[in-house]
Amino acid sequence: MGKVVSSRQTDWAEHLPYVAAALRASRSESTGYTANFLMLGREVNTPADIVYGLEDPEPVASYDDFVESVRGKMSTAYEIVPQNLGVVAERNKRYNDLRARPTSFSVGQLVYYFNPRKHVGRSEKWQKKYAGQFREKKVLSPVNLLLRRSRKSKPFVAHIDKVKIC
Repeated sequence: MGKVVSSRQTDWAEHLPYVAAALRASRSESTGYTANFLMLGREVNTPADIVYGLEDPEPVASYDDFVESVRGKMSTAYEIVPQNLGVVAERNKRYNDLRARPTSFSVGQLVYYFNPRKHVGRSEKWQKKYAGQFREKKVLSPVNLLLRRSRKSKPFVAHIDKVKIC
């Protein structure tokens, strides 16, 4: 949106449908498909497609054949998308874990948890970014800790990037 609106930012509503259509027609790196295809089972024709000509789809003999072809495409896509998302999630986790700073924590140690909040009418730069104190209950992995505020509170998992020693 920042590329198409004017400098006064008053005409954003006029551009919104076109930007949304462009996003829906763009292939997602995560899924490998466009949002149009995953929702409608086909790509949406744009004015550029009409001007430059479309590849004519194979003629379908009947409505039942058309429905079966769309169903086949959709079920294939729905089988592939979770696999692609799993691969992307693993890659993102690996990159995130590489950037994690190595800090050694011990069970029972007091830590602060990064939990920034935004309050209306208050400057963000004066807000407290860390909540605390939390007691470390368990080290789940080299990058994940189990924290709890008190003995009665429910424990939760935190990444070491969001924790600092008291």
